[in-house]
Amino acid sequence: MTTFVTKMFRVTALASAMMVGPVVLSQLPQTAVTGFSAVAQEEEQQETRRVPAMSPRVGRYFEPVLEVFELENPTTADYQEALELLQSYDIERWNGYEKAMFWRYQAGIYATMEDYNNAKRCYIEMMNYRTDIQPRMEQETLLMLSKLEAVDENWDGALGFIDEWWQLIPTPTMEGYKLRGTFKYQKQDFRGALDDMKVVIADSEAKQGKAKEGDYNMEFAIYSELGQPNEMLRVAEVMVRHYPSATSWKRLYSMYLDRERIPEALAAMQVCYDQGYFDRESQISTFASLWNSEANPYLAAKYFQEGIDAGIVEENQKNFEYLASWWYQAREYMKSIESRRKAAELSDDGENWSLLARAELQESMYEETINSSRKAIQGGGLRDVAQVHILQGQAYMALKRFDEAKAAFERAKNASGTSQRYADGYINYVQQKIDLLASLQS
Repeated sequence: MTTFVTKMFRVTALASAMMVGPVVLSQLPQTAVTGFSAVAQEEEQQETRRVPAMSPRVGRYFEPVLEVFELENPTTADYQEALELLQSYDIERWNGYEKAMFWRYQAGIYATMEDYNNAKRCYIEMMNYRTDIQPRMEQETLLMLSKLEAVDENWDGALGFIDEWWQLIPTPTMEGYKLRGTFKYQKQDFRGALDDMKVVIADSEAKQGKAKEGDYNMEFAIYSELGQPNEMLRVAEVMVRHYPSATSWKRLYSMYLDRERIPEALAAMQVCYDQGYFDRESQISTFASLWNSEANPYLAAKYFQEGIDAGIVEENQKNFEYLASWWYQAREYMKSIESRRKAAELSDDGENWSLLARAELQESMYEETINSSRKAIQGGGLRDVAQVHILQGQAYMALKRFDEAKAAFERAKNASGTSQRYADGYINYVQQKIDLLASLQS
């Protein structure tokens, strides 16, 4: 499974300092990350390195730049103006910390303008003064550089920066594990990616009872790449508990079907059907066929009919044939006849009319039988023409129209098909009826 990186940053403003938001990784895996902390916060929280102070004079140079980030709805022109102002400064005599902030603010503006190459260039320039900034800012800049490399799908570069970051932080964060797992996945180091994602998922499950949906999706994708179907199924089952959706339920029933675990597949498909997740004919067709294979033709016909009524299943000859067969097996004979008639009307030959005639005869629908058998013969393509004439003759007999019945049986005698051999018996029988009536009338 291939994943892509969405090239997007989000930049917001804090009072007298900038916070650069995360690179958002979309699809698989989806990585939630935190932004940079404000410079003032960093200096309050982590005084582990002596760094040069910013002079009041240089601080005043930055004031109009920071004001742009305080605007309610800054425009591209506002950012461009701030960028041009920054680039007009002569920083030759500035100390290391001031130069670092000079490049940091430029990087933030470029990121806001979605110019990620220049943003990366400025962060790299900033790192030339890494010994003059607080460790937290150094760490967060390395993390941002790893994300910028990911934007360019430079996974070696992304891993390089995040590994450097890893060496500096006291305790690895879940964000770090997730990012590193993402980069390893893209490098096709699937086992390394799995190790990182297991840490993230275990931490989330211990704290919140479940991991994020994107993290489970990532885990599923890794197991897929590693060819571990049992683990894939386990993750799929977890996901329907925590994140029930059309996607998760469909994936689960497909996996059950692959393993021929029909009862579980049907249970998952029933959820999909009840929730309205089925939107393709193949899904409803499979669902109905499974119910029929499990000796429940009534539910097979019921769900298939509902699919036709909803416009999901096409009204064509083949589908009406399935429906007629399932209704018949369910002993819903009138519904079967209705479906068979629709199949016959869409047929190019007479075979469905022949089947319809037989069903109508069984339900004592004699006029309908005569009409359907006539259409069957007219349509042609019959496997047993003689049988259709016999059906017609039987309907005439039931209506006591013996002369017409005899004529139908005589046609059967001269027609093709295995039923031809029964014609003489019917002819003799109906002739006896004719003779009996004649003798009574005389």
